[in-house]
Amino acid sequence: MFRSGRRLFSTAALLMLITAGLHTFGFFGPRQHSQEEVAAYSAMENLTLHKGDAHPSFGDVYFSLAMAMSVTFMAIGVLNLVLASSNEVSDNLLKRIGWVNFLWVTAFCIESFHYQVPPPLISGIVIDVFILAGLLLPSPKSS
Repeated sequence: MFRSGRRLFSTAALLMLITAGLHTFGFFGPRQHSQEEVAAYSAMENLTLHKGDAHPSFGDVYFSLAMAMSVTFMAIGVLNLVLASSNEVSDNLLKRIGWVNFLWVTAFCIESFHYQVPPPLISGIVIDVFILAGLLLPSPKSS
């Protein structure tokens, strides 16, 4: 996993796992809510969508989408670590997977920038730096 030529890719994967954990804690961890936040959460719980047999509240949709970020970052981070640790995955294939990672994390950064949410934007930029460094820096030659 952390063998030569794959360290930056693996580090980016670990940063994805850390981001998932911090996002989950930051979103659901203990904190004081302002009166405005309490009112907004209450309003979201009282407003329901009627789609067939399902009647989720806006709160259900909001929290589901929030957890989707944690689940996605966790899943892709674990998947990347599995790929990086496999001798069956060539360096060339891992590089192509790295470009896919760079594209999706960059799209995530653009979304975070657009909606003006700094914590995920900062996390995404840090992850992207490690991915891009792994893609652009010369790999050590195997002997």
